[in-house]
Amino acid sequence: MRFLFVYQDYADKARKLVETLAVNDVTVIVARKKEDYPSREELNLIGIRQPPAAICQVVRRYKKNIGDLVDIEYEAKTFRENDLQLKEWLQPTPVAVVQPLRPSEAFANALAGCENLIIARQALAAVDEIHQRRWAFIQSASMLLRRHAQGEDLGPMRDWEAQFGVAFAANGQVSYCCDVPSRKHKWPASEWHLKEGDKTSADDAPRIYFDVLEIDGQRRVIVSYAGPHPKDGEYTVTIDI
Repeated sequence: MRFLFVYQDYADKARKLVETLAVNDVTVIVARKKEDYPSREELNLIGIRQPPAAICQVVRRYKKNIGDLVDIEYEAKTFRENDLQLKEWLQPTPVAVVQPLRPSEAFANALAGCENLIIARQALAAVDEIHQRRWAFIQSASMLLRRHAQGEDLGPMRDWEAQFGVAFAANGQVSYCCDVPSRKHKWPASEWHLKEGDKTSADDAPRIYFDVLEIDGQRRVIVSYAGPHPKDGEYTVTIDI
């Protein structure tokens, strides 16, 4: 609930404005003449959580007294029915919801122009099977790996969740080792992965297994697998360089 504090002479107009705009989460509180504090009933209504509020044409002492009760987001010295800023506060413009990309598209963006981020063969075969509510994680995680591959200093991986909202795990019941036929070399298995969701269905617990390898004198970030939580075990993937 939000609150609009207004001087008594404009209370009816304020209520009418709230009604006209069809705002259902704003309560008008009247600042009465010679009163510099809300009534007991109004205080009970406000509660103790400092809800958002706007104030119009209230005396300085009243404003000071409610300063610790509410979070004053808008203030006007006079009440005007056509005050555009007040109307915007009463009826904020909805924030556009940006839909995350499909996981395969997110990885395509992460790979674009980044030679040191490499995807193993078939690593993305099941990536679009991830539950849609986890797509934002894939988008964030894939771009984080891109930044890591480009050499950006992102700090310790164990801190990535706190810094970037992407959890890193160094160990688990799944591991991937990389085979590079052109180099006739197979790297040791790695359990490193980025994750979201635990103790849920496989498609609701996406995992991105990766490793950082030195190949031909270059540091490469290899994505071994991205998709629903894989079954426990050790897997070998092939990378083409």
